[in-house]
Amino acid sequence: MRYTRVSASPDGESRAEDIELEDARNEDGVAILMDSATTRVTTVSFAPDYHQDWHCSPVPTMCVVVTGEAVFTMSHGETRRVGPGAVVLTDDTTGKGHRTGAGGNGAVLLVVRLAT
Repeated sequence: MRYTRVSASPDGESRAEDIELEDARNEDGVAILMDSATTRVTTVSFAPDYHQDWHCSPVPTMCVVVTGEAVFTMSHGETRRVGPGAVVLTDDTTGKGHRTGAGGNGAVLLVVRLAT
């Protein structure tokens, strides 16, 4: 499984990187790729072409795109557009932050705040 991680670099800029999780299945054919405690799960619907202002994540947050196209813009200038099934971990809890929004058809995201 691959996901995108948005994190703050030492200079305070948010940057994105792709992370590949190892699929090490047990004898039953099951692999737990990620296991985190959560504090809140929210479903968010963004209007077409909506964009939030710059912000940092209050806690590491896992965003799963359910429908539409989500747009993540990092403070250093990179923009990532991701569609249904994409997973984005925003853990830039300090620094200049990022913007989150939607493409021309809007987007629905499942937002999972991870326990710290």
